[in-house]
Amino acid sequence: VVGINTAISTRTGYFIGYGLAVPIDLARKAMSDILEHGRVVRGYLGVDMLEIDQDLMDRLGVDTPRGVYLDSIHTNTPANSSGILRGDVLLAVDGEEVNHPNEVQIVVYNRRPGDALTLSITRQGEKREISLILGERAEDFRREMGRRRIDDLGLTLPPLTPAPPLAPGRPLDIAPPPD
Repeated sequence: VVGINTAISTRTGYFIGYGLAVPIDLARKAMSDILEHGRVVRGYLGVDMLEIDQDLMDRLGVDTPRGVYLDSIHTNTPANSSGILRGDVLLAVDGEEVNHPNEVQIVVYNRRPGDALTLSITRQGEKREISLILGERAEDFRREMGRRRIDDLGLTLPPLTPAPPLAPGRPLDIAPPPD
């Protein structure tokens, strides 16, 4: 476990706060993405998930908490395009059993937009396999396009040079110019 601090903020209000002890595989991928792309590139499924607790088990009519409940499906996302519906229960991603939302997030975040996934779900007691291609979150894409637009403006700045130390008690705005 590596103690890397992360700030978590989302538009939906889920998972706001700070995270510690990021798994090293996730940290390595983020580092690799930043070096290669200048930003973190993650696959995107487009679902809100819930862990299956006793209340959900009662609603679903199941005896054991198995899988992850898909609570909402975002429009214009890979999940929506592939036919996943609210209320489906995700059992496995590419054959790997999942029982907690963070297990799904780790698999998806470690993939890139354009990667294929096979999801095993149950819908009203019937098992199904759904294949889809991961997308990129629209917000991430817009942020990248904004960064590229700024880069296209052509503003360049010279590197900063160290300024001479200020005399104690002298405010910055009246410091003498460097020689």
